[in-house]
Amino acid sequence: HDLILMSFTSNSLMIWDLELESSKLLLDFAAPTDAHPFNGDLLVTESSMGRIVRVSPTDSFRAHEVVVEAPGAAFLFMCGDDDDVYASDGSRGLVLQIISQQQVLDPPLEIASGLSFPEGIAMHHNGKELLVIEAGSDSLLAIDRTTGEKRHVATDLSLMPGVPMLPFGYPNNVASLDGAIYVNGDGANVIYLIQDEEEPTSNTYQNVAIKWHIIYLWGFFIYRALA
Repeated sequence: HDLILMSFTSNSLMIWDLELESSKLLLDFAAPTDAHPFNGDLLVTESSMGRIVRVSPTDSFRAHEVVVEAPGAAFLFMCGDDDDVYASDGSRGLVLQIISQQQVLDPPLEIASGLSFPEGIAMHHNGKELLVIEAGSDSLLAIDRTTGEKRHVATDLSLMPGVPMLPFGYPNNVASLDGAIYVNGDGANVIYLIQDEEEPTSNTYQNVAIKWHIIYLWGFFIYRALA
């Protein structure tokens, strides 16, 4: 297994071999915040360039194919599978579908708009909804993929406001696994465990671990393992 480690401050993406405990590749990207496996390749957000690129292991991930690019965009996180892929655009307040049935959408399909700094995004309820961190309101939303209807899953999360180098703060991500939702809160250096009761007023969460300051100290996001 490998790990992908990203640093938007050093504009780098590292593929780390867990068995050898060493780096396989160190690649240059423009402020990467996410890497999403897609049909054997990787989709990588380049937040400072307002684009998402596709790279392949066949050329050591070095040739960049632009999947989506938009002036003023800050694509932060992605979710989906080998057929459909969704992305959050923090600066324009959008959630977009960028790939449908393995085909790049040009233009992308708008799922939700008017959001306050959307960041982390994840599939939820067997793909019926998208979980989206709305950093500007310290909230976690569930958005229906078909209708765009929004509901609050959790509010009053401790998310950090913007800093000079990062007007949207440190990106916060979300993961949904076996009915449990995990969210990192950079404002309090915690990871929240949230139980979604599928009610608009649901607001059940607790602090699970205080450890994100360790990751931020090195400027990397330890994001996902590759089989």
